[in-house]
Amino acid sequence: MDFNPLSLIQKMAITGLFTVIALPVFASSDEAWADHDRKVTQKCTAASGLMNAVVSSKPILFDDMVGYTAITVRGHLKPLAGSAPKATATQEKLCLYMRKTGQVHLADISAATR
Repeated sequence: MDFNPLSLIQKMAITGLFTVIALPVFASSDEAWADHDRKVTQKCTAASGLMNAVVSSKPILFDDMVGYTAITVRGHLKPLAGSAPKATATQEKLCLYMRKTGQVHLADISAATR
């Protein structure tokens, strides 16, 4: 039996080429990103603890190695228990949404940091 190393290399190259060509493209669809944005908005506004909370920035997507999406949320502080509702100053918070787990982390944004 003859062993031809060139034909073995050619076979490996052809197999590798077909493997690369056959791999599916893993790009997210517009629908998947819209669903992601809805989840981020819902989770961050709910966790903010602000009345009439709205997203006040476009999502900032960190690299998948980090895995976070950041947005800012703006709203009003809820009145303290037993106190009459009154107009309160607008407050803004930074929300980090962990894409892998859906967990959120919030921090107040003070006027001094803007």
